[in-house]
Amino acid sequence: MAAAVSAPAVPVRRLVEDDFAAQDALRLAFDAEEGLPTQGSEAQRRIAFLEKVRAERWWGHFEGDRLVAMACLNTGVADVGQVGGVYTVPERRRRGYSKAVMRQLIADSRERQGMKTLSLFTGETNHPAQAMYRGLGFEQIGECGMIFGKPAMQA
Repeated sequence: MAAAVSAPAVPVRRLVEDDFAAQDALRLAFDAEEGLPTQGSEAQRRIAFLEKVRAERWWGHFEGDRLVAMACLNTGVADVGQVGGVYTVPERRRRGYSKAVMRQLIADSRERQGMKTLSLFTGETNHPAQAMYRGLGFEQIGECGMIFGKPAMQA
């Protein structure tokens, strides 16, 4: 009888300041894939990225020097955090990279950030992501919609 061979662990690490270009490229690819508007200028995106890096809230999986999967703890209030920025490049999907990144995010959020509850959003037709999140212990508790636009600001 042959012994079961386990897949090698997917290496995940927190992102550092020098990872901005790699993270920004993935973020822009995500926005384009989802049809979302680009959020801010490159300088604004860099500032937001660096703030989260300094707070130890970005994780990623690299193949060599190439970032192929990432996730972020966007915000936290008390012991509740909101996850976002979960993305894997299309040609590397369904290999467990986002799941590994999310596992590290969950562990670090609990152990280093003191989070007891995490929330996240995903597309209603993104069934592979929904299955991954359920497998990590997330439960759907409702539905929401997001509306993007530039409202007229009145004083």
